[in-house]
Amino acid sequence: LLVGQGPTRLPYDVLWIVVDALRPDVVAGLHDAAEDAAKRAAARPPLEALLPAVPGLMPSIDGLAARGVHFEHAWSAAAWTRPGTLAMLTGERSSELGIDTTVWVLPYGQAERYYASDPPLLPLLLRRSGAVTGAFVNNFFMSGYAAVGVDMGFERLTDHRYRTRDTGEITRDALGWLDAHGADRFFLFVNYNSPHEPYDPLPEMLERVGSVPAAAALDSEVRAYMAEGAKDDAAIGELLAKIESLGLTRSTLVVVTADHGETLSTAHEAMGLGHIPMRFHHAVGNFEETTRIPIVMALPGTLEGGRAVTDRVRNVDIAPTVLDVEGLEPDPRMSGRSMLPLAKKAGAEPEPRVVVSEGRGSRAILWDTWRFVTHTPAAKAPPPKADGSSAASADAGTEPTFEDELYDLATDPGERRNVARQHADVVAELRARLGAALANTPA
Repeated sequence: LLVGQGPTRLPYDVLWIVVDALRPDVVAGLHDAAEDAAKRAAARPPLEALLPAVPGLMPSIDGLAARGVHFEHAWSAAAWTRPGTLAMLTGERSSELGIDTTVWVLPYGQAERYYASDPPLLPLLLRRSGAVTGAFVNNFFMSGYAAVGVDMGFERLTDHRYRTRDTGEITRDALGWLDAHGADRFFLFVNYNSPHEPYDPLPEMLERVGSVPAAAALDSEVRAYMAEGAKDDAAIGELLAKIESLGLTRSTLVVVTADHGETLSTAHEAMGLGHIPMRFHHAVGNFEETTRIPIVMALPGTLEGGRAVTDRVRNVDIAPTVLDVEGLEPDPRMSGRSMLPLAKKAGAEPEPRVVVSEGRGSRAILWDTWRFVTHTPAAKAPPPKADGSSAASADAGTEPTFEDELYDLATDPGERRNVARQHADVVAELRARLGAALANTPA
């Protein structure tokens, strides 16, 4: 199909950067010192569920946040990559799209139904308004020909499967694409993968992590995770420098986010679905540290000033925000809402946004100071310890059992003690709120 290029109605280019599994606390500029202090002073300190700030570790994202807007309390709609990526690019959770979040390989016919529904994919919506789109990624869940993935609407997608060399290859391709399309109105999606295990950090990045005593005392794998984030931050710096050299900074909306977080706390040493360890993984857990993400956006004249937005937001809100910035109406099927009013503080929202995260065999809701996690029959998770913690490991060859999980983030910000049995009333309320949220109806 040959399509002639016509004039665009879009006022801005979009450079959207994803760093797989990057938690916001890896970036020093995204920390709130008072909030950190409160968490560490809680009755149950958060352990590695809160990483120490390391100034200078992530200078590119720090600089972007300093000139743009960052959302301090942001969560992914999913605990792993495919549903997390779909959420950010469609403004809908996978359950709304009819895509299973438990299985790696999609059941027969599910992808076909997804395509037939004409999902509200941001790349397609921008293409219809004259944007040229491209994606350079290490994310085979975006490859429609793969049994684990679905096509997400880009004109071109290049998937790099190099493990340790992917960051450089993705950056090289993206820089070349920007040179070729700098005169076009474009939507460029770049998806790095370094903080996803296995870790192979650069020595100089490990030295940066070790420059702060609290970080130097961390487990070696946690330090390696943080150093891998720094490697991708350096690549982000190259992309931002290219935008500047092309004279496009004032006309380019830059988004930096992650598809999900990562489980690093020693309190979450456990086995999950498929006997996959929870720690240093994400899909088999659904903790706050597993789903909390950075969202940083910058556009001179619109998203600027280094503002920190404290309202709760979700990654399903990013696509509607991009459409809002571009002057386009969101697709009515999108359950996400534009964050632009929050960034501009044009009136307070009547009620906080409901945060729902879907994992492999689990769903979670965050409401007030409570996080409630419930599990589907397909899930297999470890039994609780005697103290109520959900962190015990299952013996090999057994089928682990478990109960609903409830955590009070005010006193237990690291989600170390499951208090569902002690708060049946809260469990009942949050189960009802979760049901309403999944149905997109008022609670």
